[in-house]
Amino acid sequence: MKLIAGKRLHAMRLLTGLTRDDLDSLIGVGYNRIASVENGRARMSVDELGNILDVFPEWSDWLARGM
Repeated sequence: MKLIAGKRLHAMRLLTGLTRDDLDSLIGVGYNRIASVENGRARMSVDELGNILDVFPEWSDWLARGM
């Protein structure tokens, strides 16, 4: 089963032990925006992905491409 980017973001956040507020503090995206992306109501922008990967470069292949 291939996960969409929002579901991968959610899984990454849970695996790293972060809350949405924690992730907001680290990347400056906003709690509601993170929730919308994770729940599939919005798509992650390239800038948002870049912010996340700046903080979590080890997740880059999986988060960006599911690999």
